[in-house]
Amino acid sequence: MSRGSTPISESVVSPSLARQPTTTEPPVAVRSTTIRDCSPLLVPANAEIVKLTVPPPTLERLGSPFLWGQYNRVLPGVVALRALTRVVEREGKQWIDLKNFHDEAARLATSVGKLLEERDAESSRRRGEKLSTAFPMGSRDIAKAILRYQNQFIGHPQRGEKIYGLLPSALLADVREMSGREVIGLTEAGFHFSSMVWPVLDIAGGLSTHTPEIQAFYARHMAVNLPAEFEAMQTVVNAIKEGQDTPPKLDGVVARFLAKQGTNENLASTVKGGLIGRMTELGFVAPDREGIYVRYTVTEPGDLIIASRTTKHYEEA
Repeated sequence: MSRGSTPISESVVSPSLARQPTTTEPPVAVRSTTIRDCSPLLVPANAEIVKLTVPPPTLERLGSPFLWGQYNRVLPGVVALRALTRVVEREGKQWIDLKNFHDEAARLATSVGKLLEERDAESSRRRGEKLSTAFPMGSRDIAKAILRYQNQFIGHPQRGEKIYGLLPSALLADVREMSGREVIGLTEAGFHFSSMVWPVLDIAGGLSTHTPEIQAFYARHMAVNLPAEFEAMQTVVNAIKEGQDTPPKLDGVVARFLAKQGTNENLASTVKGGLIGRMTELGFVAPDREGIYVRYTVTEPGDLIIASRTTKHYEEA
């Protein structure tokens, strides 16, 4: 959707259904604005800034070959990526001061989180399914929430050129120390991923956090560039298909995966929580709740582009 175009509606009402209500109840209000209308930083940048992207971090700099459980959603990172594309475009350079960007992106994420919280309430979303999950909000300690968002989703460099945070760990951005200051740069994958149409951000009244294009890009990106993460996704999908579909059973599945990776099995519950959170958000698995109990099912995209394909398939595509 172009910058000046009218917001897209998620559904088109047939003329035969667009009659005046026959009851005395007031019609339900339909949102005519998008989440991205709240800030120019959310509008996708011009495609020419791909010239200002930086190489992705090398796998040796990652703290783990798969994504940590603290990165339990993708959407908070996409909001930061949208902001990064616009800041790169505005400043016309590859590397952006990280501290300044942390502050600007956190202000944006706080505003977006409040809008998503409203949509959560309107659509009666339950815990674990809320659009606002992982955004910096809360009246108790907003400063701590902002710091957590900046560290876990935008990221920062660590000692020995190691990196931490969703964006660099997913190779969507790079963070490093340069000339005595910390900086952040946008990778080509990060630019393309954030420039896609995200219904919850770009469509009036949108509630969906995925499309077939987003799902296909994410699956291929992980298979080709972070094969251990793709293996973790496949491991979970195949386990669910075999009936190991509850949180306790999946803890055991992920523990065995971690042992294979040479990682502490005691981290299984945290790693599983992040993995399931991201895969649910992107529509690869779906929760089936009955009271306090939950089972997971594999969606058609999860079956077709995760379970049924190999890393070699994506490398040759």
